Amino acid sequence: MPYWADATYLIGLMDGKDQWHAQARELHERVGRRNTLRIHALAVAEVVTRLAATVGYEKAQDAYFVIRDSMDLRFPGEQDLDDAMDLVVRFEGELSLSDSLFVHWMAPRDIVLSFDAGFDGKVKRLPARE
Repeated sequence: MPYWADATYLIGLMDGKDQWHAQARELHERVGRRNTLRIHALAVAEVVTRLAATVGYEKAQDAYFVIRDSMDLRFPGEQDLDDAMDLVVRFEGELSLSDSLFVHWMAPRDIVLSFDAGFDGKVKRLPARE
């Protein structure tokens, strides 16, 4: 079963002061450590930008290399971005362009690791809504 790594999950995992840190570590132990995670370039940009602001540029760079070297990194083409933008409009802004790209690429059996409830009702998400 393919798992996708959303920015909220990775930021929570890599920033010890993030509100989702403890939950991200638990989720990583349960799922992330045993699976090759998929991610796309827009989500990588989100992670790096946020980490640079919260933990510094060097740690953001370290995170970038960990993501690049250990995850299945996907790059959207123009049509992928057009399709994702259609989802932004369809969901009336509930999802960012980056999150909409996850929805566009995910198959019905895929799961996104995320703390963003905007995914609920659109794709399978861990941790699931409680």
